[in-house]
Amino acid sequence: MTGSMQRPPNRLPPDDLEAPRAPRAFEEICAQIRAKLIAGELKPGDRLPTERELAVHHGVSRTAVREAMRSLEMFGLIALRKGSQGGAFILDNAAGLVSQNFRDMLDFGRISLETFFEARTHIAAAAIRLIPGRATQADLDRLFDELDEIDALTASGEHSTRSKKIIEFSEKLVALSDNKMLYSIICASSQVIWGYANAAQAHPYLPLTAGYRTVLHCLRDGRTDDASRVYVATSHSAGEHSMRIYRERMSGMA
Repeated sequence: MTGSMQRPPNRLPPDDLEAPRAPRAFEEICAQIRAKLIAGELKPGDRLPTERELAVHHGVSRTAVREAMRSLEMFGLIALRKGSQGGAFILDNAAGLVSQNFRDMLDFGRISLETFFEARTHIAAAAIRLIPGRATQADLDRLFDELDEIDALTASGEHSTRSKKIIEFSEKLVALSDNKMLYSIICASSQVIWGYANAAQAHPYLPLTAGYRTVLHCLRDGRTDDASRVYVATSHSAGEHSMRIYRERMSGMA
């Protein structure tokens, strides 16, 4: 028993809750599209009907359709493309749903930035241990080329593109594990960390590519434990760098 007394939890008055309402038009459209995804009737890459076609089919305004599309895009289920070949396209995965949960956990203070970066790093490290026997030498060579591109972007001062490439590198590395669950989690977390990485883009963590090259060399030599260990150490240092720059930038804007 502790010496301090715990404060009893607040109780929300019933009057503070709204009465249940019928789903709005855009919610119905979202629900139907989600149902078709779950049933497998819609596949990644499929193009949804046009805004006008959906409005006519559902008997709703085009404004409701646009709201539905924005909602589906926010959750990472579709991509909206402009132009003559544009439209709403089903994405390859539903990482956006997981990503939104991650954002909520951070926004509501359920987890810290440090915890988030640590979890992402160790999930990727677990995936790295699965790579031997599932990836080819050609797969590793392509990642070496990716790191060369990142170094070139650093030299040319294209920091925003560099930040994006670094995040994609971890996704491509984890993809070599051939474990869709781990890959989806990494992709979902990528959508969240982009904001922090982007804030630090003008101050890149230069040792990053050297560390990741060591990871690839370890995998090439069959030293899986070393590959995982080096990835954790490199990513941890890069994450601390990004968080420090991000917080300095936020405090300067306060």
